[in-house]
Amino acid sequence: MANTGIINGGDIMLYMNTGTDLSPVWSPIAHATEHTISVKTELRDRVTKDTGAWRSRKAGILDATINVSALKTYDGYGYDDLLALAKARAAVMAKYSGRPTADVTAGTAEVAEATGDKYEEGKFLIESVDSNDAVNADGTFSAVLQSDGEIETKTVS
Repeated sequence: MANTGIINGGDIMLYMNTGTDLSPVWSPIAHATEHTISVKTELRDRVTKDTGAWRSRKAGILDATINVSALKTYDGYGYDDLLALAKARAAVMAKYSGRPTADVTAGTAEVAEATGDKYEEGKFLIESVDSNDAVNADGTFSAVLQSDGEIETKTVS
């Protein structure tokens, strides 16, 4: 049964497919501090002599963007992996979803994803990877992923 109530933002993760398209292996971005996903519709103006004083619009192309912020680590999937993908100009499958039961058991999540929960999955290109390494502070990075084709809303089964 799907989870109910308010979602704890810490229970949502960005996963990258480190396996193959036929046998995906979903690796979370290590030590992530924040994720955002934005789906936008490009609107086209339809202004004619008949529209009068009000602008008319038509829905056009869809686009999705994922932003991630995380601590830089020596291990785990993170800055170096996303930088390599950006340099290779390689598309990667990404999943924006809840966390597995193992994370709840380990105490790193409050609620695990459940059958019936929704998540987003699709192919993305890495638009940017930024590193911030200040004195007397943890190294951090941020990355922007842009959709490359359709992003599907799927249901945990």
